[in-house]
Amino acid sequence: DLARAAWFGACLDEALGLAPSADGPHRLVDVGCGAGSLLDLAAARGCEVAAVELSSDLAVLARRRVPAALVVEGDAVTTPAWPWPGGADIVVALDVLEHVTDPPALLARCRAGLRPGGVLLLQTPNALSLRARWQGARWPMLDPDQHLVLYPPRELRRALERAGFAVVRCRTVSGTGREQGLARAVASAREAVLAAAGLGNALRVAARAV
Repeated sequence: DLARAAWFGACLDEALGLAPSADGPHRLVDVGCGAGSLLDLAAARGCEVAAVELSSDLAVLARRRVPAALVVEGDAVTTPAWPWPGGADIVVALDVLEHVTDPPALLARCRAGLRPGGVLLLQTPNALSLRARWQGARWPMLDPDQHLVLYPPRELRRALERAGFAVVRCRTVSGTGREQGLARAVASAREAVLAAAGLGNALRVAARAV
């Protein structure tokens, strides 16, 4: 929907704004690309695009949506067919880290896929969010069948640094973006307060390969 497209667009803008200069089009790898929404936007912005997607059904949809994309079907940690190993400018992993059994291994694989100075942009639930503290065991992100590892901000920073990244930006984000008019203004103000306190629903982190 439009809100989802706007979210992907904002993430892409952030990644491109931090990406190193390139002689040609930026090379972007989307880890867990789903049906290819972000790939489609990045290709339209002139990027060379590729992805690693675990679901065969979603990989088919992504290839159909973005024929120019190289979509590798498989586990992002173990696949031998990672696109442009050591040569990507941007790796994006949105709502992926919490689903894998070995997040440090995934971060290391993302680092290995980037050229020096390349950028990783990821988003994952914030284990110290206001909702997590308030709802406790009722917090929807506490889903052991789906969300295997949930990070607080400090631990995520440490994991990234151990994987060979320098964290450029780490902040919390909230909200659906679907609100309109006054409701959107109120939601934006609430989101700003939560972000200032580090209590937003999700962590969005940009980190540079060192």
